[in-house]
Amino acid sequence: MMSTTTIFLSDLCDLVGVQVDPSSRADDVYYGLEHVTPGRFVVNGEGKASDVQSSKYAFQPGDVLYGKLRPYLNKAILADRAGICTTELLVLRPKGGVDPRFLVGLVHAPCFVEHAVAGTTGVQHPRTSWNHICGFELPAFEPEEQSNIANLLWQVHDNLIASEAVIESGMNL
Repeated sequence: MMSTTTIFLSDLCDLVGVQVDPSSRADDVYYGLEHVTPGRFVVNGEGKASDVQSSKYAFQPGDVLYGKLRPYLNKAILADRAGICTTELLVLRPKGGVDPRFLVGLVHAPCFVEHAVAGTTGVQHPRTSWNHICGFELPAFEPEEQSNIANLLWQVHDNLIASEAVIESGMNL
């Protein structure tokens, strides 16, 4: 049964802005926006920290990396390992008791994308911000409800990826 209590995104996660010099973590994986497919929960490629310059953000497994540049592109992934990423990805760390799979599903929800887009600034390179998205309001789900929702969302996500792979293989015949 769904709760009538509402919470905010900031009740589910914290923004983590640990900046690192890529040269100090040369062997780490690097994720840029080019490694994040719109609407997908998982990364579609990777780079090496040794190939990038300037400050980047550090992340750890279970963090959600959310694309703040052009939020209408709906780019966010769940990190399955530690590494560094572009500062165009916000590192959202789920709070205790929050299912990270639920969190990545939430930031892909059309109502969240709409909220993020409504808070963009800049014409050439529109960006949203933590200060805006942290105020996204949603129903308060118990941890078990979060996991049930996450299980369903990930099942749909995985089926979509499998269907696209079948279509793509058919096109290559």
